[in-house]
Amino acid sequence: MLSQLGWPRMLSTPRNELPPTVAPFYRRHPSVLAPELVDRLSAISHNYKFAYFRVFKAANSTAVASLYFGETGTSVTDLGSLQTIKDSYYAKASTLSLRQVQELERSYLKFTVVRDPYTRILAAYLNKVLPNEKGKRDIVNRGLGRRADAEVNFSAFLSYLEQGGILENAHWCRQADMIPYRLDGLDVIARIESLDRDLAMILERIFRGKRRLISVREHATGATREHLLLNESSRARIFALYEADFESLGYPQ
Repeated sequence: MLSQLGWPRMLSTPRNELPPTVAPFYRRHPSVLAPELVDRLSAISHNYKFAYFRVFKAANSTAVASLYFGETGTSVTDLGSLQTIKDSYYAKASTLSLRQVQELERSYLKFTVVRDPYTRILAAYLNKVLPNEKGKRDIVNRGLGRRADAEVNFSAFLSYLEQGGILENAHWCRQADMIPYRLDGLDVIARIESLDRDLAMILERIFRGKRRLISVREHATGATREHLLLNESSRARIFALYEADFESLGYPQ
């Protein structure tokens, strides 16, 4: 099922000759998911000595746009250009030599941005499944053994996740599984709920005075803990699915 995670094609980032499975980074930091799948979510700057481990549905575009501005002084909000930056501007963990991995461990600022598991999974449903973005509703229906064009309500989506679908796409797999570095080894775990404060602190530590938060909210869905779809039954099912995220990322049930 992991082969269905559907990562975009890599562009021009120079790659190590070794496949990610045997690259020095992943030998020292084994990934829960296949390294080939999580590798493209790493964004490493040797010039500014930081390693950002991205999580889908957790302010990716805002964080990348803000980091890119800090490095280049260029403000980019166009989604196509941002995708190119995500894919090819930063080094990937699989490209690092053993010496570089050791240097990253010692002196790079290592961070991620995470999100309340309730609102993240609801946002994935509203943004990806409900409108059938890139056939994601079809994937859910196949997992449920239904015709591809059938409507998928939120309860059916949770049933799909409970039947193993939680591993089929990076937009709804567990956040802790997407981060190829032990959480207690990260310097900062920022939260989307306090993003302005947390990301500003990260940018200040990396760039000092040369920083600006570039807000990009291309997939805003209005997902909150108060959303009507998050009834008592849905909350219980989500907690059972993502209990590891609630516990490891410090979100209350």
